[in-house]
Amino acid sequence: MNMRPHAYADLARQLCARGFAVLRMAKIGPGTGSRTVDAALAATHTEFLTRVDVAAAGLTLLRSSLDTRPVVVAGHSEGAVVASLLAAGAEPAAIDGVVSLSGPALTIFGIMRAQIAAMAPPDAPPDLALFDRSVAAIRTGQTLPAEAADDPGTAMLAAMPAAAHAYLRSADRVDPVVALASVRQPVLIVQGGRDASVPVHHADALRAARMTLPTQVALFPALNHFYK
Repeated sequence: MNMRPHAYADLARQLCARGFAVLRMAKIGPGTGSRTVDAALAATHTEFLTRVDVAAAGLTLLRSSLDTRPVVVAGHSEGAVVASLLAAGAEPAAIDGVVSLSGPALTIFGIMRAQIAAMAPPDAPPDLALFDRSVAAIRTGQTLPAEAADDPGTAMLAAMPAAAHAYLRSADRVDPVVALASVRQPVLIVQGGRDASVPVHHADALRAARMTLPTQVALFPALNHFYK
């Protein structure tokens, strides 16, 4: 996307400067620095939940390299959902806390729908019928409507290969609110006030779902999705 926000890198360096040991992991894909070392194994990593498997391997590496506490797992945006699932499924003693950085409160298709609606002119209600039909087709493994390729709200979905649709289906099955509410460890929710990708109301929903579980919220009104 020709974007280089370096959010993880900046946070890692700043935390290290304050005495924390940090293991950071990039989302796989072009431009991330990731590379395939086992093509057969990589071929099995086609669903969202395999990201949790990879994060679990990273946690094992970190804990085997250092015997210090506390151990905190942090994830940004989609990674915040991965962090929630990892902490909720891990042995309670393995992870001492979770940080949700710009974490969503909607599924992936819910976020896309909200972003398309937000682009509509103020005096014209958004027409989301084609988007909803396209998403319904992806969820059921069907072919998208022919007109989806020519509509700005669905053209990107229409251009994706079948493997990408399969990944989106798997990600859409995970409710981020339920995932974070299932975490028993203390949680810090970090949110930028100028975040156009995951607006502030997502943090509010995540906090509400936590109810009486130990939770803190850090809101930075002037910062965007990548804390710039």
